[in-house]
Amino acid sequence: MWSDVSQDNYIDTQTTEPQIISAWIFVGGGDDWDPHNAQGMTFTVQNDDYGTSAIGAGQQGLGAYGYDETYREKAGITGNTSNLKNLGNTDIAKSAIQNSVSIEFDATPNKLGANSPISLVSTDTGLGGDKSYGTLGGFDGAIGAYNVPIDYPDRYATKLGAGGAYGHISFTYPGNPETYLISSIDSNDLNADWGQRGYQMYHIRTNETTIINTGDEDNWHHVTITWQNSDDGKTANLKYSFNDKYRDGTYNNNLNGTTDKYSFIRSEAETTVDMSTFGNIKDHRLLWGFTGSNDNKSDVQAKLVDFESIPALVSISSNAYIVDNTLEKTISVDSSGAVSDDNHVNNGDNLTLHYNLNYLNGKEDWSQIESIIQLPDHFNVTPDENGNVAKISFANGAAPEYITAAEVSDSTLKHVIKQAMNDDNDVVNIEINGKAVNDTDSEIEVDAAGARFKNTIGITTTSTPEFIIDPGKQWKLTLSQPEEIELLYQPSNENIDLVLSTNLTYDSGHTFSNGDTIIYKISVAGKTYTTKATTDSTTNTANISIPLKDIIDSDDSLNFWDVFNPNKSQPVPVKVYAYDLDSVTSNTVTYNVNVTQKYLELAASDSLQFQDITSYDTKKVLKRKSGFNLDVISYDSTWQLSGKATGLKNEDNNSFKGAVCYVDPSDGDVETMYNEDAIIASQNVVQEGKKITSIDDKWNADNGVLLSQTDFNQSGVYEGQITWTLTDTVG
Repeated sequence: MWSDVSQDNYIDTQTTEPQIISAWIFVGGGDDWDPHNAQGMTFTVQNDDYGTSAIGAGQQGLGAYGYDETYREKAGITGNTSNLKNLGNTDIAKSAIQNSVSIEFDATPNKLGANSPISLVSTDTGLGGDKSYGTLGGFDGAIGAYNVPIDYPDRYATKLGAGGAYGHISFTYPGNPETYLISSIDSNDLNADWGQRGYQMYHIRTNETTIINTGDEDNWHHVTITWQNSDDGKTANLKYSFNDKYRDGTYNNNLNGTTDKYSFIRSEAETTVDMSTFGNIKDHRLLWGFTGSNDNKSDVQAKLVDFESIPALVSISSNAYIVDNTLEKTISVDSSGAVSDDNHVNNGDNLTLHYNLNYLNGKEDWSQIESIIQLPDHFNVTPDENGNVAKISFANGAAPEYITAAEVSDSTLKHVIKQAMNDDNDVVNIEINGKAVNDTDSEIEVDAAGARFKNTIGITTTSTPEFIIDPGKQWKLTLSQPEEIELLYQPSNENIDLVLSTNLTYDSGHTFSNGDTIIYKISVAGKTYTTKATTDSTTNTANISIPLKDIIDSDDSLNFWDVFNPNKSQPVPVKVYAYDLDSVTSNTVTYNVNVTQKYLELAASDSLQFQDITSYDTKKVLKRKSGFNLDVISYDSTWQLSGKATGLKNEDNNSFKGAVCYVDPSDGDVETMYNEDAIIASQNVVQEGKKITSIDDKWNADNGVLLSQTDFNQSGVYEGQITWTLTDTVG
């Protein structure tokens, strides 16, 4: 069965894109090496001059290899054997498919001495004897010493013969004479009638695996075969993945028996093929196909192939993974079939099932794709406000398609994707939203769930990874109600900050551990942000700060001061809830942020000292000592600053004869500050942006705040207090 070049069905040796054949094969269903399974089949890529008429030998030749013809003539009178002969390896190779490489799926071990020679043609000699032509059936044997030829392909992964009680898979070169090696054998190992020499065959990267099954197991096996040319066109990579899927489309992660060495093992191998193997390639095209052969039993089982996709039309692939939106992690299966180390989710977690469809290459669009998705157990879809449970996005930027809950029945989602896939629309992503459900008090292991995507020219299947749903916890997490926040509108101030202080409390005796992760969901201005923090508490209470401005500033699509704008309705609500890694979720609280546009701040030195005098000093006004600062910081505001002073007393409680006063530097007017407010400075015109007014910079030694003396004073240190009042209203 060969590809049809007239239908653009061939291996293209010019492209470097992967060319994929995806199919289900059936070799046999009998026990062990039951002859009912014999012999097997190959996948072969070839450039034989006979084209689609190319064929190799039957029986152990699997329709691809050469014929190890052995001639026997037996005399009827004496019963003696004579005229034994074997062809040379070059003669055997000539009867194989030329210029070829194969992957053999061999169900029967053909070994010299282990199997009786098979007579294919027999004629009567007329004297009671016969002449017979047949095969010795030894291609899988390894009798005698051997050295793999130095120039043989992939020689370090090559060995003579192949085993496997339930079959084996190997790479082979049918038309290469060096593939066939004749061995000398003892007469006890071979029917003496047929001689004492037989041919065995070199096999590359052999996997002894389950080509045929036992008992009532399903005997169809999925295989994915990939051909990819090197960039320089001198070689190609040929790879297979056998038993990579179960019949329901779920992924088989039992690679080489890592999870179960006795059952349904996924086998993979690859080899590098030198393009000189194919001789003179015309029009950069190689034929590919499946060959096979049966045993000579009347009830031998057929060899069957059921294709999913072929390079002639489309090369497609698919994969699936799960995103836990609550815990912000992804559960996937890697190339070896291993599931993510952390595949635990919690009861109630918001999950999204992702299915990626990939259009690798093709000669036609992949259109009207029928999607049949089996949803995992213990996963409940959650419709949005429009009743949609899934969204389909396209690489070409086309408008998304939505899937409603009406398209889900018996845990199966069925939908026909309307957008065609091609080189311009090579990736389609399906997202299905739902919740993990575990109402028990123990964890639930959820099996993989299969998905199939198909139309008339291509089929691809995938499955969600296995995961575990942990039960819900019995304690609660409470987020304390916050106080209102005052925020000054300062778009030119790069140092402004907005921090949300949170207080969390567990009940039922549960406590935090140092380093526990807490996840916050913050909703503001129609957007929701997620941030993580760690606790430093070992009690049932933890205090954590959320840097809201930093979070919003990291979002290029949103401007912090557009959200917190004084011209918008006040206060601006910010909704917050928290949860831990057990998905124990708090209540939702609202932070009301009041944004104000005006801002006033006074920065004054803690102390003001006047000059020292003697008891008999007659100075009427005492000057300030250096080091006093008085600044007004304003933002888009008018203001007025006043000051009021108390009387001064010394350590003996004697009152100072005099009072603090203010001397206006502009006109010299003196205004007492004793027990009454004296206007010190003001700004009557609004100035945009931040302004710092240094009041003391306008004073000299003879004006500003001074201390007037009305009489002689007793010795001592006199102290009092000045109260500064800054208002945004001019008096």
